Order: sequence, then C-alpha cells, then structure tokens
Amino acid sequence: MVRGRFEGRPEGDGWVIPEGPHSAEDIHITRGRLGGTLPGDLVDVEPSFRTRRGRLEGTVVRVVKRSASSVVGLVTPERTVAVWDRGWAREILLPAGGAQPGDLVAVRIRRYPAPGQPVIGEVTSVFGPADAPRAELLAVLAKYSIRDEFPPAAVAQAQAAPAVVAPSELGARDDLRGRLILTMDPEDARDHDDAIEAKELPDGGYEIGVHIADVSHYVPPGSPVDEEAARRGTSAYFPERSVPMLPEALSSGICSLFPDVDRLVQSVRLRIGPDGRLREARFSRGVIRSAARLSYEDGARFLAAADSGPIGTAVRTMGRASALLARARAERGAVDLDLPEPVVAADAEGNLLDARYGERNDAHRLVEDFMLLANQAVAERLRSTGTPALHRVHEAPDETRIDSFEDLLAGFGERLRVPSGPLRPVHCARLLARIESRPEAPFLRRRLLRAMRKAVYAPRARGHFALALPDYTHFTSPIRRYPDLLAHRAIAVAEGEPSQDADPQTLPALAAACSETERNAEAAERTLVERRIARLLAGRLGDAFAARVSETGRFGLAIELDEIPARGTVPMALLTGGRFRFHRQDHSLRCPATGRSFRIGDALEAQLVRVDPLRGDLEFGLSAEPVRVARPGKRGRGPRPRRR
Repeated sequence: MVRGRFEGRPEGDGWVIPEGPHSAEDIHITRGRLGGTLPGDLVDVEPSFRTRRGRLEGTVVRVVKRSASSVVGLVTPERTVAVWDRGWAREILLPAGGAQPGDLVAVRIRRYPAPGQPVIGEVTSVFGPADAPRAELLAVLAKYSIRDEFPPAAVAQAQAAPAVVAPSELGARDDLRGRLILTMDPEDARDHDDAIEAKELPDGGYEIGVHIADVSHYVPPGSPVDEEAARRGTSAYFPERSVPMLPEALSSGICSLFPDVDRLVQSVRLRIGPDGRLREARFSRGVIRSAARLSYEDGARFLAAADSGPIGTAVRTMGRASALLARARAERGAVDLDLPEPVVAADAEGNLLDARYGERNDAHRLVEDFMLLANQAVAERLRSTGTPALHRVHEAPDETRIDSFEDLLAGFGERLRVPSGPLRPVHCARLLARIESRPEAPFLRRRLLRAMRKAVYAPRARGHFALALPDYTHFTSPIRRYPDLLAHRAIAVAEGEPSQDADPQTLPALAAACSETERNAEAAERTLVERRIARLLAGRLGDAFAARVSETGRFGLAIELDEIPARGTVPMALLTGGRFRFHRQDHSLRCPATGRSFRIGDALEAQLVRVDPLRGDLEFGLSAEPVRVARPGKRGRGPRPRRR
C-alpha cells in the first residue's frame, strides 16, 4: 500500500504522488479506479500492474483525508459549478439557487462523490460575473485563503503609530543620517523596506551597509498587528493592487524608507575582502535619511554612465562591490536559475493593458547581492549565538527527480557530471554554464528548478542548496514577510537587547504556517496573472505568435510565447501533416512520413485556436515549420525581488 496526494487531470484520470522522504514513483490512476477521490486528497493506493510502456497503475483503496471542504468556480447554465482548478474533471451540482450562470462563486461541498454519484455543493459567496476583474480577484483571494480586511484592533494600532520619527525614539541608535544611503526598487514598488550603501576599503575590499526598516519597533510581539501579520505570513501582489501583510499606515507610512525623512532601521554593516568573502558583520539599530529613491532602471543607468555626481558615484561603488560578491558566489558553486518573470500593467479596475517578460538588469543583481549577504550574515550570527529563529532551508534535490532530469539531459547529449558521491550545487552551476547559449537552455533551467525541492522555513538550519550555504535566513523584508520580522527580533536578542525571545516550542508551527502562506501567495499571484493574460489574448483568436517548445510528450507540445509571458499546448491532434510519435530517448516528436520533428527549444509559429479564461488555458495550432535560432531577448520593467 502507498500513501500520497492525488493530482487530477482534466481528462478525469490523474497521478498519486507518494509522500515521505524516500518516496516511491508516481502511480497513475484511471478514472474508473479513483473511488470518489478528488484532486488534492490524501489517499491509500494499491499498485496494480505496469503497462507495456512501464507506467505503474494503481487503484485508490481509501481516501485518508479530503483536501478541501470548499472550492471556487464558475456557475454554468446547467446549474453546476465548473471548478477553477485544472485537475478537476468533475462539476459540482447545485440543487438550489443563490447565483446566476456566469458568476464566480465559492462553494461548500455538502456531499463528496461516490461511484455513480455526483459531487453536491452549496454556494457560500458570490463574487460577481467572471469577466469582471474585481470578481476574479476576490475569487483568487478566497481560493487561496488570503485575508483582505484587517481586524479593527490591528487598524487602530497601525493608525496610532507616529507619522514621523520623534527625537525621543532615537535613544542609543546609531545616527546614520549624514551618510549617502539610498533605496532601489521596482518603479511601481508599494513599499520600501531596504536601503543600501557601500564604501571601498584600502585593501580592495568593501564595507557594505544594508539598512532595513525597523518594523519590530512598531509591531511588538503579541500585539493585534503582530497576530494578524503572523496569520497572513506575507504580502501578495496583484496587477491592480497588493494585499499587504501590515496595515497601510505602517507598510506605506512610518515603516517605508522614503527619501529626505528620518526612518528607524536595523542595520547590518558588512566587510568583504577583495575576494568577495564576508570578513566581518556588525549589527545595530539606527536612524537614516535616504538620499534618493531610485528605480532599478535608474540604478542601471547610473551603473552604465560616467556621471560624476554623488548618487552616480555611490551607485557605481556599490556595483563594484556587487561584482565581487557575484564572483565569490560563483566560486562556491551557487546555482543561479534566473528565470524570466512576467510583468503586467493594469488599469485601476484590473483590466490588463500589457504583459511582457521582465528584464533583470545589473541594478536588480546589485540589490539582490547585498540582500543575500545580509541574510547570510544574520543567519550565521543567530546560529553562532544559538538564538531561536526561523531559517530558510533549501534541501538537496530528491534523487528520483534528479534521475528523471538526467534522462532529459541525455537526450541533449548532456549530464550533470557528478563524479562520485552526492549531487552538489556546483554540479548544477557548471551544467547551466555549459548550456547557457543553447536554445533549449531556458527550458532545461526550468526543468532543473522543478527537479529541486522548494525552499521552506524551518526552526533549525539545514543548509541552502541553491545558494551553497550552510545556513540562511530571511531578514531584509519585514514589511512583507513575517519570518523577516521574527529575524529582526531574534538578532536583537543575539546582540544582547532586552527583547522578547521567540518560544522554540512555537517555531515548528510558525515555520509550517509561513511556508504555506508563501506558497498560497505565489500561487494566487500566478493564477490571477494567467487568467488575465488568457482574457487579454481571447480577442486574438487566429493570430500567430512566435514561440518555443518547452516540453514534448504523447500529449503533443507545450510551448511558451516569445514576447508575451504565456504558455499553452499544441495537442497531438493539431500536429498536422502526418502521425507523430514521441521518442523518449531524445524527447522528440517525429513524423516518420515527413521527417518533421520537434524538440525542446525549437522555434515555431503558433496560431491561437482556443482560450479558456476560466482556467487560463491556451491551445494552439501550428502555422510554420520549426526553426532552430537563438532565443530573442525579452524586455520590460523589472520583476519584484525573487523569493529564495
């Protein structure tokens, strides 16, 4: 017997993904062997047999735990609800009224399926017509349990916070207001919680200052704002607005590091040698007055120009320090996947105006280099003092998934080249360097990311595989991440301040909760953007788009558009000109009659033939032969900082 989570497919079948550190292979479940299972359910499965192609089949013996008691979907003219999730093949029957066809709704499941019996539910919330952006946003918030309204006590506490820093608040803080410190964020950033500086040292090294909004000064442990922040775990960002972790009076007020005003910070001053390695770290509370609010585009222009003004000179000094940090990170074998992220523009109502890939420029990398170093230094200090805190953990990849990735690489004449012993980050980094110029590189990068475990929070340090570090934590974003606020309190304890220490008994639950709220926020952001892009493209049926093959299989092709951050499929039935067969050895689709073939990385022209805005699905046909050319660059506003 095998226990695992069921992942459904629109066709009605699906896979059970076994749980546990030494999980067995995935088991395919046909529709007739589900036994009333719904997507996400924890089930016990009895493996039955292998197909001629080696696929393991099984039968669900028991549903151990249901994944959800409510879902979000669209009311159909037949008085059923088509569930948003792609894996849901079943519709939910609504025996009574409460919503109109075309409405997005939340539904509570009243009766789970049994053989020959439908799922029955009742409407608990009506969000509005599916084509209304506000209804779509409300449905996403409900689906991923993201809290939108703050409790009155939290609002009152935030509004009672001072609008300016009073002299009485300075106390023993370091006065850094005479230093040239600045912020650098996306053009449309809604909060500013980090400011930076750098100074070149006589030995060729640098002193780097990372100054983070002192949210802990305004949010005491156990206060209404703190309790609500812990429940939210993180901020979520959508095209038309954000859902912040902290009330706006704090997140966009006294905690935000605006220029030319005094702001309280927790500072990390870091000294690196000419080799880019951390030599010393000092921690203190301080007060700063930011000299400038730069966008990443501003920063990139200063880095590239020869401007002799103080801001330009300061930014270029930071750029040289960043180059040393990047070199040191590469030398220790850190893995930089650097995948393009979608950047969208919307009007105030949420109607999408534009969607493109964001470009990460040198200013993005500079800020990220400084933040990574500060987080590393805080983690090392907390570990050396034994201070209870949440650590950011990224464990080594699962061997089964790496074996599958190796099979894919073999089809392109590559391998990870692990001589002996366990896989190490440097093996992945060297692979990415070797394939960098190949057309399939972006898709192999994504497949490598999928083969890795997801970074999570944990009460104990277990290393960060991708960064090639023995310990890491999140410290630099306390306005939008609760673990960072906890790290601020922890570093105060480590430095001997009379502060409230975290209860080690509560950390495991907090780590699990913060990991879950982070996953929910990421999924909500991705879900809404996918559906908005699908709605944007719905008016372009029949248009042709330049695209690349991102995956091949017996289903056909998965593709990604070159200029618009959208993915879709070319089903096998729409691969015209002959019968195609999937060849696992080189992961290609080939037609013996015509010699036409498709592989990951191939360029093609795809014609949009179907759009499903409900689930964000796009279906394409082909309008030209594939050609192998270099992947074109993608330009746009920079993405938000990545979660590592």
